[in-house]
Amino acid sequence: MKSFRVGDREVEYFIIRNANSKFVHLRFRPNLQLEVTVPKNQPVEVQKILRRKKQWIQKCCEELEASKRIFDGRRVLYKGKYYSVDISGAKTGKPRIGNATITLSNQEQKEVNLVLMNWMGKQTERFVRRRLKKYRANYNTLSISGIKKWAHCTRDGDLVFNWQLIGLPRNLADYVVLHETIHLTEFNHSKKFSYRLAQICPNFKAKEAMLKKFIID
Repeated sequence: MKSFRVGDREVEYFIIRNANSKFVHLRFRPNLQLEVTVPKNQPVEVQKILRRKKQWIQKCCEELEASKRIFDGRRVLYKGKYYSVDISGAKTGKPRIGNATITLSNQEQKEVNLVLMNWMGKQTERFVRRRLKKYRANYNTLSISGIKKWAHCTRDGDLVFNWQLIGLPRNLADYVVLHETIHLTEFNHSKKFSYRLAQICPNFKAKEAMLKKFIID
């Protein structure tokens, strides 16, 4: 792993040589490591490119440091608030949500992450179904999975939501559902899509900006 100094921080980066890439691409991972993809058979001065992109790199670092993960290994974000996670050995019992702790029962001795994922997935599905009913959405199927973004809508009307959606503050989680609901009739991000979205959610651009502060792992 190499590093590059930006201001008062050392940014770690690694290089990927891709035969299908014609240009250099920079992408930050959630752990603040910078992925630099370069053409496989072309000489590239990576350090020179990083110096040229120094301002952009610094801005990305600041945004990532200010962002929030839904699950950081110790705490989980649930409806916009962080809780510590306690796994009970009890074979039965409903999840308990206290002021600062969520207690889940581990009936089959599964890994903590799996127990948490199953529970949050059910919570997300319950929330999404309620909101879709409110918006009178005419969709085909609904599924909850570990997709790399908050949600996705297909041309066939299939809706997919990330199981971590319930971790977002209520207004942002609701916005994600609304966004995909409009995609059921306006598949792309055209002016017509934005117009319809703005009719229901006039400050949708502000909510899009707020969503970027939350990281899906």
